[in-house]
Amino acid sequence: MEPISFWHRLTDMVAPRSCEICGCRLSVSESLLCPVCNLQLPRTAFAASPYHNEMAKMLWGKMTVERVAALFYYAPRSEVAEAVYRLKYARNDRLPFLWGQRCAREMAATGFVNPADGKPATFFDGIDVLIPMPLTPRRERERGYNQSREMAKGIAEVTGIAIRDNVVERISFKESQTQKHLWTRQENVEGAFTLRQTEGMEGRHALVIDDILTTGATVCALDHELSAIPNLTVSVLTLGFSKH
Repeated sequence: MEPISFWHRLTDMVAPRSCEICGCRLSVSESLLCPVCNLQLPRTAFAASPYHNEMAKMLWGKMTVERVAALFYYAPRSEVAEAVYRLKYARNDRLPFLWGQRCAREMAATGFVNPADGKPATFFDGIDVLIPMPLTPRRERERGYNQSREMAKGIAEVTGIAIRDNVVERISFKESQTQKHLWTRQENVEGAFTLRQTEGMEGRHALVIDDILTTGATVCALDHELSAIPNLTVSVLTLGFSKH
């Protein structure tokens, strides 16, 4: 562990930080979550079986996907849901960045046996680029940032994987998916994306980054556009997974 600098300690005294779940004050050595909330975070452990888990099975038959994982289970009106709401709407791009870092560190530390060659691997092995889930320009202006892009920046800092946020553009946003049923979610995102700059993407392995996966309608709509890129492999990583 790196020593904590004087300026870090001073900043923490002037502007103390709080746990994103319970709100208690964090110590100078803690980041994002206090030890209790970190221990109680409803982790999925999907990184240990990224080819066969309940989130991956939800996407089977809807899109051609390689690896799939989420850091934690998401339930509406839970403390975790409130933390996700803040990372999207608190106009603090540091929050999704820190969540991205935490997610990347835990995924990178979890191993599995690659079914292709039977060798040990981790979730980010073989990933070439990160593609954050895009927002429309208007939506991004309203929030002040794209939370998926800020998450990707945190993941990139940990893994060294490059971000390509110019491959796909979101061209329409009808309304929030939050209160919609499965069939209306699918209709809501039809034609929502279009390819932009795909140079250098042929034959690559792209990891799509998003905050929460519920029905998978949005990520499947994005994959529909990405499927036009020859020999592109797509995997999916989100912070939360909402079970039905």
